[in-house]
Amino acid sequence: MEKKLCDKEYFNFIDKLFNNENMDIIGEFVLDDDDDYNFSLKENDQEKCNISLDINKITSVSFSDKPKLTFEDITIFTKMEDPDEGYLNYASETDHAIYRFQLINGYVPSLYKFDEIVNTNKFINNLFKYYTVPHHSYVKSTYQDNTELKNTHFMIAFSEKLVLCLSNGNENMLLYSNLQEADKNSMLYTVLGLMKSCKKPKVTKNKIYIVYRNSHGFDKMGFDIKKTKIDLDENYNNGFVDMSNNIIEGLNSKNKTNLVILSGEPGTGKCVSGNTKITVRNKKTGKIEEKNIADLM
Repeated sequence: MEKKLCDKEYFNFIDKLFNNENMDIIGEFVLDDDDDYNFSLKENDQEKCNISLDINKITSVSFSDKPKLTFEDITIFTKMEDPDEGYLNYASETDHAIYRFQLINGYVPSLYKFDEIVNTNKFINNLFKYYTVPHHSYVKSTYQDNTELKNTHFMIAFSEKLVLCLSNGNENMLLYSNLQEADKNSMLYTVLGLMKSCKKPKVTKNKIYIVYRNSHGFDKMGFDIKKTKIDLDENYNNGFVDMSNNIIEGLNSKNKTNLVILSGEPGTGKCVSGNTKITVRNKKTGKIEEKNIADLM
């Protein structure tokens, strides 16, 4: 039997994620010579990795066929038994669900993360249209203002070993057991097949993203910009028209983003010229040197 991760060890690990000693976002750039952690599968390496769960290779399942689904009480994944769990749930409802999964099953779940592949609104609507979904099997968070109404978080338990988490950001994921992945007739593949039936068509136009920080590091979230008529010369500093044209050209490029967006409070240097020198410290070696901002972009 696999050893359970004790609560104290788990929360110490989570705390280190939020207080990473090698990442200081505010005030300085951190140069890290150790790139071993930066693992990614390049396009030409994808065929070498046969253990990846690929929704494109899974048979699509129609909701109208009503394949068998079961539903579990979601409270086993959301209840908070002590203040540490409350802190974890506040920081990330998804991370808390992962913790509860390993607490219930005795092992950490495998994760299938997906960004904008699936039309999640269509999936949820069809799920409630074709199935009698018990009220105790899901939780949701809703946001509304004068212009929009949307679900910012939705989580549903199909079983103790299969949970779907949908977020307004890019933390959409399935929590599941590897045993389910080995069984092509398992409910995991039923849910993935239903998700594939709601798969979004390929979008050829460029999309704009907001870069934000979550519990795992940095991520991006797509959003739409409404066209607005504005006089750039009147409302912005000298030279911004040329910069605006460069931004538009970069956004319309099919091969590269060609765009760096600086965000911060007023007076933090967003409009400072890129040839400005800054001081950079490597937190591991303590070495301090002067760098050009443009060289770091």
